[in-house]
Amino acid sequence: MNASSRLALEKEIALLKSENNILRTIIENLPGNVFWKDEKGMILGCNNNLAKISGYDSARDLIGKVTNELFESYLSEEITLNDKLIVDSGQELYTEEHGINVDHQPAIYLTKRMPLHNKSGQIIGSVGISFDITERKKIEDELKTAKEQAEVANRAKSEFLANMSHDIKTPLTGIIGLSELLVHRLEDENQEFANILLMSGRQFLRFLENCFEISEIETTDILLTSEPFYLKTLITEIHDLFLPAIRSKQLIFNIDMGSNLPMFLMGSRAGLYRILLNLVGNAVKFTETGSITLRLLLDKAISDKEATIQFIVEDTGIGIPRAKQKIIFERFTRLIPSYKGTHEGSGIGLYIVETFVKKMQGQVHLQSVTGKGSQFRVILPFHIPILDPDAYQKLAKTSIQNHPTVVYKTKAQSKALSSFQNVKIPTNVKMRILLVEDNPVAQRIESSLLYSLNCLVEIAESGEKAIELFGPGKYDLVLMDIGLPDIQGDVVAKRMRQAEANTEYEVPIIALTAHTPLGMNQILENSGINQIYSKPLLKDHAKQIIDRYGSPQT
Repeated sequence: MNASSRLALEKEIALLKSENNILRTIIENLPGNVFWKDEKGMILGCNNNLAKISGYDSARDLIGKVTNELFESYLSEEITLNDKLIVDSGQELYTEEHGINVDHQPAIYLTKRMPLHNKSGQIIGSVGISFDITERKKIEDELKTAKEQAEVANRAKSEFLANMSHDIKTPLTGIIGLSELLVHRLEDENQEFANILLMSGRQFLRFLENCFEISEIETTDILLTSEPFYLKTLITEIHDLFLPAIRSKQLIFNIDMGSNLPMFLMGSRAGLYRILLNLVGNAVKFTETGSITLRLLLDKAISDKEATIQFIVEDTGIGIPRAKQKIIFERFTRLIPSYKGTHEGSGIGLYIVETFVKKMQGQVHLQSVTGKGSQFRVILPFHIPILDPDAYQKLAKTSIQNHPTVVYKTKAQSKALSSFQNVKIPTNVKMRILLVEDNPVAQRIESSLLYSLNCLVEIAESGEKAIELFGPGKYDLVLMDIGLPDIQGDVVAKRMRQAEANTEYEVPIIALTAHTPLGMNQILENSGINQIYSKPLLKDHAKQIIDRYGSPQT
C-alpha cells in the first residue's frame, strides 16, 4: 500500500471513529432509557439516563451486566420476561413496566422493544426505548376517579330528580284534580277562584315537566325503539290533539299528505310523535290569525326497503327574527322573554325536536320571516316493514281504533258488577275500571273524576291487591300507578297479562307515572302496558282514555 492509499485509509478510519463517537454521544444523551441487549438479556449498550437510574456514572459501566444485577427482583423479573418475549416471538412489543426514576422513587415506564438482528437476519437480542409516564398515569387515574365521581353524582342527580318528580307531582295531583272538580261544582266568583287555581297548577305542572324532561334527555341515553307503525294514524292523532286549540283561535288547520307516501313505516313512532308534537304545538302557540299546515312529502324515491320523508310544519304566526334563528334550537332559548308574559313556555321544545331528529339520523331546517310566519322542515329516514297481509291489516285496524298495541276484545261481563263493593254506581256505566293507586288523595280524586265520566271504579292500594282483584274479563280498563309500595307497576301488568293467557281477553292497561314518560318507555316496553300518561290524571286525559278504549257494555 503506497503512502497515498494509507493516508486515505487513515482519514476514513478517523472519520468513522468520529461518526461513531457522535452517534454514541447522541445515544448516551437521549432522553428516556435506551438499551440493547443480547439474547440472554445482557446489556450491550445503553444511554446515560439508564445508567443514572441504575446507580452508575456512565452508560459504559452497564455493559456486560444483566437486569437482576441492577434492580430488585420484583422489577427485574418483569423486565427479563419482556426481554425474553421479544427474542422468542420476533415481534415488536409495547408494555407498561414498573421501575424507578433517577431519585429512586417508584415509576411507571412505557417501553417499546424490537428484535435485534445480525447481518444474516438472525435475532441476537433486543433493543428498546422507554419513557417515564408516571405523571401521565397519575393524571389519567385522577381523571378516571373524577369521571367515576361525576358519574356517581350524575346518577345521584338523576335519582334525586326522579324522586323529586314523584314527590312534587303527588301533591300536585291533589291540587289540580281537586281544582278541576271544584270548577264544575262551584258557581260565580268561587268558580272563578277555583279556575285560577286550576290554571296556576297546570302552568306549574307544565314547567316542572319541561325541567324534568330536559334533565332526563341530558343525563340518560335515550333509546328509540324501532317498530312498524301506520303513518296516517299518527298524523290523525296530532290533528285531533290540536284541533280544539286551533278552533278556539279560529285558525285553519291544513294537512297535506302526498299520494305516493308509504303508509306503513318502520322506525321510531315515539320519536316522530314527539317531533311533530313540539313543532305543531309551537305553531299553534305563536299563531293568532291565519293557518297552520302540516305537509308530508317523499324526499327521495321510495325503494322496497327504505324511504326518506319530509315533515313540513308551516304557520302564519309571528315568525322568528334572523338573529335568533341560529340559537332557537338551544335549550331554554325563548323567542319572547317570560317577563313579557305574551306566550307561555320554557324554551326547550325546539331543543327536544333537534335532539330527537339527531337520534333518528335526520335533519331539521328553519325558514322564517318576522311577522309573516315560519317553516320547519324535518327530513327523516325510515325503513319499509315487510309483513304478511294479516299483519298489515291488523296494524292498520289497530291504529285506526287508536289502540297502541292490541285490539281489545270483550264479551258479556254481567258478573263483574257483583265484585264492586262500597263504591258509587253511575247511572249509565261506560267502563269498569280497576284503579291501582297507593296514594289516598289520588285515589279519592281519580275515582271521583272517573265517576263523573260514568265509570265504575274499584281501587287496589297495592300491587298484590291488584293481582288479587284482577281476573280476565272482569274490567274494561286498568289504570296502573307505576310507583307502587310493594310491586313495581310494570311487574303487576306482566302478571295480569299472564292471567289472560289462553283467554279471549286483553284488557287495556294504562300506566300513570309521576316520572317523565320519556324515561319510562324502555321500562314498560315489554310489560304489556298499552300507553303511558304522566300524572296527574286530568279530566281531558281521562276522557281521551275512555273514548279510546271504551266499548259498549253487554
